Amino acid sequence: MSTKTTTPRRNPTRTRDYLGTRASGFSLVELIVGMSIAVLCIGVIYQTMANSSRTVSFAAGATDADTSAKMTLYMLEEQINRAGFGLTGFGSTATDRYGCTITNNTDTALPTIFAPASITSGSSNDTLQLMASGFDYPVSRQFVGTDKLGLPTNQILLGTNYGITTGDLLLLISYFSTDNCGKLYQVRSVSSHTFAHDGSPTDTVTLDNTVSFSGRLYHMGSTAKAGKLSQQPFSTTWQVDKDGLYVTNHTKTGTPATPTEIYRDRNTVGFKVEYGVDTDADTTVDAWQNGSTTPTWANVVAIRVGLLVRNSNYEKTADSTTYSWAGGDFTMQHLDGTDGSGNHVDPTKDWKHYRYRTYQRIYLLRNVVLGQD
Repeated sequence: MSTKTTTPRRNPTRTRDYLGTRASGFSLVELIVGMSIAVLCIGVIYQTMANSSRTVSFAAGATDADTSAKMTLYMLEEQINRAGFGLTGFGSTATDRYGCTITNNTDTALPTIFAPASITSGSSNDTLQLMASGFDYPVSRQFVGTDKLGLPTNQILLGTNYGITTGDLLLLISYFSTDNCGKLYQVRSVSSHTFAHDGSPTDTVTLDNTVSFSGRLYHMGSTAKAGKLSQQPFSTTWQVDKDGLYVTNHTKTGTPATPTEIYRDRNTVGFKVEYGVDTDADTTVDAWQNGSTTPTWANVVAIRVGLLVRNSNYEKTADSTTYSWAGGDFTMQHLDGTDGSGNHVDPTKDWKHYRYRTYQRIYLLRNVVLGQD
């Protein structure tokens, strides 16, 4: 019996499916086009995110700079409001001895100029020194003469209702001398406490140096009262270096003679100051004067301040815009403190690759104008 073998028929279509057709994948050209579109989309997304990140970073930097500037202006206002406290009421004119030079005889260094505020003009930035008594309340100035009824040269008779203690700082301002007319003394001891016929106490006070001229005595406070910061002499200096604006306290507890940095604003890189001068005695400013010339101290009623604040974010595009305030143009410096008139070899240190903003304020020297006696 013979058997017939039947060979199955092949489906031409299925054969082509197994061998691979256009329905089974992408051609090389299609893959290249697709990948190109994907790369393009990724690039657009990346660029958008980068721009957004730069915008956020710049806004954060601008906010930080603005906040720093406002904190600096607030602190400056507080200190200028305090300047001159306890230093007025000298003779018939409150300011007739302002401007005289102070010799610091103790381990506490007050500013060298006897004035609530003194300005030193620099080529790029200015320096502002502020001074006031550290006592909680103004005390009456007292006359000290060279004829002290046989007392040693470093002792004086001092009458005060508020008391003098060891460690107190007394500033003697001469009536007549115009050069080196002030001396700072520190009280070494107090003895022979007596009362005058009117009930006011009189103390024999031993100082750290010889009293060589007659004048008025100002009680500046005490370095001995470490727990009472308000009673330490108030003496600060505002200035700028390559790392920004900073404030030093000349009478801080510890090593008073060495100025101690108490505040720094790294965003503020420009600091300009001027005196507000009242020429007609109506307590309003008639003219502004920088620190390059000595003012008529009795006419100084206000301080005008200009700040130049830098955003810390680097910009690829250089911008040589001139920045100004009411007192004139700021002198630009590179980030390393070098002269900014030309380009820096390192663009990241070139001032033109950063953005800036100016601030200015006017502060009344109210302890001078209003007094406190």
